[in-house]
Amino acid sequence: MELERWKAMKIKVNKEILIWARQELNLSQDIVAKKMGKKIEDIQAWEEGKDFPTYAQLEKLSYTIYKKPLAIFFFPEPPNNVRQQEKNFRTLNNEIYREIPTQILEIMNKARVMQLNLQELDTIKRIKLTDMNFDIKNINFCEELRDVLNISIELQKKAKNYSDAFEMWRSAFYECGIYVFKDAFKENKFSGFCLYDEHFPVIYINNSMSFSRQIFTLFHELFHIILKTSGIDKTEDDYLDRLNSNNREIETLCNSFAGEFLVPSENFKQELKGKELTENNINNLAKKYNVSREVIYRKLLSLNKISKTLYEKMHNEFSNEIYRENKKNNGGNYYSTQKSYLGDNYIYDVCQTYYNGKINIYEVSNYLNVKVEGIPRLGIMLKEVSR
Repeated sequence: MELERWKAMKIKVNKEILIWARQELNLSQDIVAKKMGKKIEDIQAWEEGKDFPTYAQLEKLSYTIYKKPLAIFFFPEPPNNVRQQEKNFRTLNNEIYREIPTQILEIMNKARVMQLNLQELDTIKRIKLTDMNFDIKNINFCEELRDVLNISIELQKKAKNYSDAFEMWRSAFYECGIYVFKDAFKENKFSGFCLYDEHFPVIYINNSMSFSRQIFTLFHELFHIILKTSGIDKTEDDYLDRLNSNNREIETLCNSFAGEFLVPSENFKQELKGKELTENNINNLAKKYNVSREVIYRKLLSLNKISKTLYEKMHNEFSNEIYRENKKNNGGNYYSTQKSYLGDNYIYDVCQTYYNGKINIYEVSNYLNVKVEGIPRLGIMLKEVSR
């Protein structure tokens, strides 16, 4: 009964957002009214601020008709169109930015919503990596960064598997003020991206990628954040030749940094001592560092341990290894998926803010991207991240 009462309550939303969401899809008020089973006068009243939809009606508008995160209807003003944010991705030419598929642009919109959410959450004050000024040319740069992340190379090697290693890095980033989210990009030419912000930088990872690729993308994007710029990690480097020399160098540095940080050259040389470069040994090295075989082969190439011909010969195999295996199922559990996409720390922050009385049940619904009636079903998931 309490849930039914919530659903029937009228929710005060921003009328300008209602108009913006409808016009973005080129829908008339008449079409929206028919989809909602309402009179056109009702839609007009909502957009004029003379009346408001119920929570149940807002959910239908958000999830079914406008395909927007519900939280967006509470914004103070309509968000800027993603294509007007090209300046944030200054390492990409405008022409290349405009080639980004719609699916990716929509996730970038979602990322901006998450940044706004983070401003409202009652988070614990932590060290902020964005407040630090690193000398990336310093020979000890990677070691200094490891100290900040508080994960030594020895601890990295102790991770049981690639999935555990990813979550270890994800938590380390969180402690430094960087939130890592996942999503189904449905576009496998993109491994991930980051949106730089002085206070709330976020990284989004394509969950269709293998965990070894996800880990590499984490550090590609981390370097962008250290450089104080947004960035994109693509699975192929064919676009690099179309960048100007400065931006091409930045993207190359991001890849080089990820490889050197995850597999430090001096430590790697020690691991190579007394080992033959057999396929089995190379596979074991990849597992030991929790990286892909491609990262190991690149490291071997940079140390002149293998020829470029051999490296290029292996390229096709590397390409096939960046994707996760498709497991046939019945769609999976939505709540488990949300847990994976949002991450334990973000979920904890939302719950803690709610328990502290700073947000209501509707805002919890928005932040966790679940309907109000679904929140009780999150009980097990929330217990898993309780502290």
